[in-house]
Amino acid sequence: MSLPSTPTTCAAVTAALTEESGRFGPEIYSKSAWKSPIIRLQGSTRGVWTDGMGDVHNHLTYQRSFPTSVTSSSWTNISPSDGDAANACIPPIVNVGFAQKTRTSRLRHVAVETPYFCIEDIRNRFQFRDQLSKHVNALTDVSWWVWAERQTADYVDVCEHNITINQTSGIVDNGGSGYSVAAPANAQLEQGHLEDIALVVLREGGDMAPSVDVDTGAPLIELIIGKETSDNLFRNNPELLTSLRYAEMGAGMDASFLPNGFPKKRKAFGSFTHNINLYPRRFNIVGGAYVQVPTWAANAVTIGNASDLNPNWKTAEFEETILWMPNVYKEKVPAPLGEVSPGWKFNPTSYMGNFEAVNIRERVCNPDGTMIFWRAKFASAAEPIKPEVGVSILHARCGYNNRSVRCNYDTVYA
Repeated sequence: MSLPSTPTTCAAVTAALTEESGRFGPEIYSKSAWKSPIIRLQGSTRGVWTDGMGDVHNHLTYQRSFPTSVTSSSWTNISPSDGDAANACIPPIVNVGFAQKTRTSRLRHVAVETPYFCIEDIRNRFQFRDQLSKHVNALTDVSWWVWAERQTADYVDVCEHNITINQTSGIVDNGGSGYSVAAPANAQLEQGHLEDIALVVLREGGDMAPSVDVDTGAPLIELIIGKETSDNLFRNNPELLTSLRYAEMGAGMDASFLPNGFPKKRKAFGSFTHNINLYPRRFNIVGGAYVQVPTWAANAVTIGNASDLNPNWKTAEFEETILWMPNVYKEKVPAPLGEVSPGWKFNPTSYMGNFEAVNIRERVCNPDGTMIFWRAKFASAAEPIKPEVGVSILHARCGYNNRSVRCNYDTVYA
């Protein structure tokens, strides 16, 4: 007897849980990923989108209003009034104007869905309750990953200093127009570059840094940086490495900058606190433009496709480092809406990327309500506050130096 087929108008259903034919061990394991630090940092700025004001919001920022001339040269001696040119009551005038800049933000959204799950496929599967629990845990990872990609892209789009580190020109600031292809990011990032760029941030009004040095009161900038890049800042600069060794002689395993393991956060060095990102955005130049290389690649396993590290991501030419400041932009997420007016009732929808089981009964495709899928909706807007203090840096991706592999873009130290 032939089995009933899925109607052509319905979504195909494939068993998503492992069936026991040979014996399985009692434990079910799962594979996860290191959470991006931008989730912790940018999430602290999150607010609520204001409804009823249109799809695009305008934001007004008053600019600095300093004299553009050298005011010290405008001062004159006070002389007794002589009825002619000298008037002791009228000093020379230096004019100061006012300026405002308008920026915009708008909501964007995306939804993430799983395939359908059929209760009859689940009933007789091996330790199905544990397997379903692992599915839910995997969806939690999906949620933070989607937010991390969104927040990173928003930060880079909003900030007004997209910088490439170029072998010939050094620090190339392309403003807020994206990374320069004319001066490609073909040199590795050095501590000297970071210190120069930190001055740009501070001079742009970045004194309201997320933290300060407890001894000096100097502002500290949160640096979101790849593990290899962070280590190489110290390892590949002989003078800096020697200075650190002498400064921390006797500290042993307590040395602040000893690159052991995978710290989430390192103590401050210079003007920065290092927040280690194991999956920084990486790029190649394709067709005269920077194209982001996906971190993950799908590989077929026993059931479904596993998300494994993309070999092309590992060998990509360029890597991104971010100088994170809390007042570059504020993330605005719309609040759920239920009854918007008497008689107008909707299902309240979360836009925070919370996965919910959806069971839509339908006469042909799901008449008994025995099939569900998981769905999460994301929506947010990036409200610019002080984009002028935001910096993103694209530089050569350099692994650790060893006998067989060395970065092709080594720079020469003075």
